[in-house]
Amino acid sequence: MPFSKTSLILLVNGLLTLTSMSADAQRPIDDGKTADSLENILRTSTVDTVRIDAMQSLSNYWLYKDSAKAIGYALRSGEASRKIKDSFHIALSHFYTGNVYMEHYNLSKAADQLMTAEQLLRSDSSFRGLKYRARIWHNYGAIRQRMDDSKQFLDIMLNKVAPLLEKAGDSLTLALTYKDIGMVLMNYGQYDKALGYYNRTIRQFGGNIRFEDLATCYCYAAQTLLFQEKYPESLPYLDKALSILSHNPDSQEWILYFTVKGMFFYFIKSFPQALENYDRGLAAAARWKQLYPSLNLLMGKYKIYSEEKNYALAKKILYELQDKTAGFPITDNRLSMLKNLAEAEERTGSWQKAYHWLSEYSRLADSLNEENNKVRISELETKFRTERKEKEILALQSRTRQQQLVLEHDRLVKWLLGSGMLILLLVAFSLLLLYRNKQRSARQQDETHRQQMKDIEQQQQLTVYNAMLTGQEQERNRLARDLHDGLGGMLAGVKMKLSAFADSAAATTTTTTATTTTAAITTTTAATTTTAATTTGAASTTTPHTIGHTTLIVAPVTDEPKRSDMDLHKIIHQLDQSVQELRRIARDMMPETLLQFGLEAALKELCSGLQAPGLKVEFQSYGISRSIIPAEQAAVYRIVQELLSNAIRHAGAGVILVQCSQNEDIFFISVEDDGRGFQPADVLGNGIGLSNVRNRVDFLKGKMEIHSTPNEGTTINIEVHVHK
Repeated sequence: MPFSKTSLILLVNGLLTLTSMSADAQRPIDDGKTADSLENILRTSTVDTVRIDAMQSLSNYWLYKDSAKAIGYALRSGEASRKIKDSFHIALSHFYTGNVYMEHYNLSKAADQLMTAEQLLRSDSSFRGLKYRARIWHNYGAIRQRMDDSKQFLDIMLNKVAPLLEKAGDSLTLALTYKDIGMVLMNYGQYDKALGYYNRTIRQFGGNIRFEDLATCYCYAAQTLLFQEKYPESLPYLDKALSILSHNPDSQEWILYFTVKGMFFYFIKSFPQALENYDRGLAAAARWKQLYPSLNLLMGKYKIYSEEKNYALAKKILYELQDKTAGFPITDNRLSMLKNLAEAEERTGSWQKAYHWLSEYSRLADSLNEENNKVRISELETKFRTERKEKEILALQSRTRQQQLVLEHDRLVKWLLGSGMLILLLVAFSLLLLYRNKQRSARQQDETHRQQMKDIEQQQQLTVYNAMLTGQEQERNRLARDLHDGLGGMLAGVKMKLSAFADSAAATTTTTTATTTTAAITTTTAATTTTAATTTGAASTTTPHTIGHTTLIVAPVTDEPKRSDMDLHKIIHQLDQSVQELRRIARDMMPETLLQFGLEAALKELCSGLQAPGLKVEFQSYGISRSIIPAEQAAVYRIVQELLSNAIRHAGAGVILVQCSQNEDIFFISVEDDGRGFQPADVLGNGIGLSNVRNRVDFLKGKMEIHSTPNEGTTINIEVHVHK
């Protein structure tokens, strides 16, 4: 089946429906920074009109990428424009809103928005006013074309858009208009004229590769040459389009490029390469959710499969096209589709379906002819009625002049009465507003007073708690000094005296034993006989030992002094333990490290001091300042101390991780353990420990989060405010 020009109706019509003119007459290659720079302006600018321009530019940027964002920015710009009563930007908000509706095929709403913008800008003869009016009429004409009225689209382009742009002196936007006129002429088969308009557009751009519309124009010019069977002449245009698009791999114009490139390979009978380009174009159309271009590409694949006599695949694509174009208003497209379906079913032997589609084709064609006849008859009737009405108008004009005088008199009386009533209504309305404002002001004052009383009450509570915490810390400090310097010193003195006494008693016992042993040794001659002394009623307690000629008499040493020394040393050891426990209590009440070396060193010492067999306490810190005021250092220290105590005593933790960090005036505390865990709701408000922690967190104007699950450990995160 040859690829005839008449079979291209669907393809060309689909391309034409893409025609629209956004806020930017020329679309530069997107460098990925446009949205970010506009968002930055929207965040930082304090000028209302600059912010509104940024919103409308963002709506235009997201037009083909994200319809929700596009309509959102357009509507926001309208609200902001009405707020400052800027009529020009109000008109532009309708223009941008209409663009979004148009690109997403809500044509009736799009037309209403565009015509509202035209009415608001009709009296604006400035450069930008003329430019925007041209764009409004351009897009309105594109809507008429999508509604199957291409003649009106061409009429609007020639008699509305082009004159406005010429008056404004906007040569580049005028070039885009020439391109669109060329598209319409190409659709009507006037290829030489269409190519002339395309070349005018290309010359107007001057070969600037920054504009995607130049690539579009090259593609359309190549397509026109293909329709004229000038295949080699089309390649330079396609190469130039490729050189522009290669700078932007994310451009939507790749869809059009692959479509025309596939047509080129189709015309030269290189079907595999044609199918490859059509598939790449379909992938790009799916990525950008462009329905019409995908129909063009599917139509191209249908023609290839038909020529290859692969009628099964051709028919499958036709049914896919039928489903996608069922609700489209362009009649020529539907006629072409029905005819192709009938031919495809006939070739595959489905005569009943072929007859069905041929009947539908005939019915639609008859309906179209009937409609055209009705239009012609209506035009004749209109001309006849117009002539008759012109005569009636002349007769009425004389009567109208007479009635005008009466009407003007009545109008003056009514105007005076209406003005008086309006003044009375305005006065009454003003009084009502004044009364309501007074009521509102009284309610606001009452609410403000209640809020102030609440703030004062909260401040008083914080003051009382601050004084209580300060008093507690002072009392802890005093008790720690008294215990350490007073009772601790006394116990240390007692220990030293007992140790000295124990050492003296041990020395005395040793000297006595040595003297007794020496005195008991008696030397005799070999002939001398030593007889043990006896006493009546008692046995001797000395034992003679003979060594050669020497006899040693050794008196036994009693065990009583040894037991006394052992008891004394035991007492000294217990006293030493008591002194250590006293010092630990004093250190917990007010650690010297906190006073001398600051919060970070004190927390590190606290964690290391709790290390024990079966318990590992790890401390991590970052950016803790030593210039935090002492009262807040003490409060943070008490919070960590209480959390560690709870983890050890109640959770049975084996590993505890303490993390502390500071970012300017925000101090972060995190304590995590692997203990038995709990349900936070079960202990909410219970327990002195957590209550003290919450009170100190409130004192530091912070917040606390508890994450715990039974048998899975506990994590407590705290964020408080500190001052230097």
